[in-house]
Amino acid sequence: MNLKKRNELIAIIKITAAVLATAFALAFLIGTSCGVPGEPNTADGWFRKGKAYADDEVYGKAIECFSKAMSLDPEFAEAYSYRGFCYFWMVQYEKALADFEMALKIGVDHPEEIHFYIGRTYFKMGNYEEAVTSFTNAIEINKEIAEYYYKRGASY
Repeated sequence: MNLKKRNELIAIIKITAAVLATAFALAFLIGTSCGVPGEPNTADGWFRKGKAYADDEVYGKAIECFSKAMSLDPEFAEAYSYRGFCYFWMVQYEKALADFEMALKIGVDHPEEIHFYIGRTYFKMGNYEEAVTSFTNAIEINKEIAEYYYKRGASY
C-alpha cells in the first residue's frame, strides 16, 4: 500500500471514529430524559432533571422530579419554588400557593420573585386583595422591578 492511500485510510478511520463518538453521545442524551442518565440518586440530581423538564414545559414530569428531590431533601426551597411554578402554569393554583409558601418558609435566594408569583396566583384566582399584598411584599424587597408595580396596580 502506498503512502498516499495509507494516509487517506487513516484519515477516513479518524473521521469515522469522530462521527461514531458523536452519534453515541447524542444517542445517550436522547435515550436518557433531559440528558440526566438513569435515575438520579440525589436531591440535586432530581432537581436538575425537573428543571430540564420545566424548561421544556413538560410540567407533569417536572413536578414528579421536584417531588422526588423534596422527598430526599425536605428543606430544598428551590424545588418547592419550581414545583410551584409548574403548578401555576398548569392552573393548579392552590397547590402552587402551598409550594410558594413553603419555599418562603424554608428560605429562598430571591423571595421577591416568590411573592410576585403568589400575587400572580391570587390575581388569577380573582383574590385581588391578597394579590395587592403579595405584590407589595415583592416591592418592599426589590423596588427596582416595574412589573411588580404594574401588577399591583392592575390588582387594585
